[in-house]
Formats: sequence, C-alpha cells, structure tokens
Amino acid sequence: IVKALALGAKICSIAQPFIDLVVKNNSLQTVQNYIRRKIQEVKLTMYLSGAKSPQELLNVPRVIISPLKDWVEQRCIK
Repeated sequence: IVKALALGAKICSIAQPFIDLVVKNNSLQTVQNYIRRKIQEVKLTMYLSGAKSPQELLNVPRVIISPLKDWVEQRCIK
C-alpha cells in the first residue's frame, strides 16, 4: 500500500487477503485483526520513511530496483 502511494497512486486497495481470511476462518475477529495489523504496518513504514501523511510519501526518496526499474526505464518514466 505504501509503495503504491509513494509512487503516486491516489488510492489503493487489497482484497484477496480479506477474502482468503473469510474463506479459511469464517471469523470477523480474524479479519479485524488483519486490518489492525495492516494499519500498523502502514504507520510504521511511513514513520520509518519520515512521512507524516500519505501525501508526504511523494517527497520521500525512492529506490527502485528490478524488475520495476526495467519497466520504468522502458517507458521513459522519471
């Protein structure tokens, strides 16, 4: 999620992990715990990058490695 925001995404989402949790566990509590964990991961990643808001992620220095680097170079994206 943070990577997508740092690369300029306005919004992003993840659905498959939620679907998998519901199918495997059939438990609302499990899904709620997963959501809390993901929120904490996003907050920690933003803190470690020095971003105080999702908008500030756009100004954080990025290191892009292959295969994404190759894709970006092929499209002349800066």
